[in-house]
Amino acid sequence: MKHLMIFGTMFIDDPTSYRYPPPQIEVPQHVIEWCDNFTVDAERDSLRFLDCLWYKMGYYRFKP
Repeated sequence: MKHLMIFGTMFIDDPTSYRYPPPQIEVPQHVIEWCDNFTVDAERDSLRFLDCLWYKMGYYRFKP
């Protein structure tokens, strides 16, 4: 699990990719802000924060 921050933009590994290393996808800014507020005590490199990003980006097959 890794993510990359460039000029305030976050990139994370694509959870749907079977390639190694997985391609990086851009996380929208409103999703980052929402997860920052929802997971107040979680670090950005924690699984809890990453799970929040995946949820808000629709990777769990239902619209949040």
